[in-house]
Amino acid sequence: MFSVVRQPPINKGVTQSVFWIEFEVQNKADFGDWLLELDFPNLNEIEVHILKNGIPDTLFLGGLNYAVEKNLPNPQIHVFPYHFVQNEVYQVLIRIRTDSFFIVPISMMSLDRFIEKVQRESTYQNVTYGVLMALMLFNLILFLLTRDFNYLLMSVFMASLSLNAHYLYGFGFDILPNMSVLW
Repeated sequence: MFSVVRQPPINKGVTQSVFWIEFEVQNKADFGDWLLELDFPNLNEIEVHILKNGIPDTLFLGGLNYAVEKNLPNPQIHVFPYHFVQNEVYQVLIRIRTDSFFIVPISMMSLDRFIEKVQRESTYQNVTYGVLMALMLFNLILFLLTRDFNYLLMSVFMASLSLNAHYLYGFGFDILPNMSVLW
């Protein structure tokens, strides 16, 4: 198996700079099909270069700009499949540019583990949106019954919180693909 690295994700704040990330991978597991995931949806351009014995082997393109240009269905998911031969050393180079927050949690996992992770995250997101929607509706109903302006403000606040969470999870790009925090 791969070694687990317990470090916080790379976080450079809001930037328009281009960053390169380099690391080596050696597969010690008895299977070779792995997924490389960059788990932050707001990355504009991603290039993943995989070198085998110092020779370029594979190039993956991704990111929001690429997803919008190619009209891909899930622009918020940056997952790149690759078959790593057992006990061989690979060099991975990742080039990233973004107009938003530069936060890059990188992980490698099997397909089964990835499916479990997506299901767990989807459950969390559905519960979060459900609670926000229920609170928004509750405050809206209270406003209609009492005509107290504070309930309307709370309902608007809940709606804006929901939109913010929607954007941070990467789903906002379905509606506004060219949104940037650097207007």
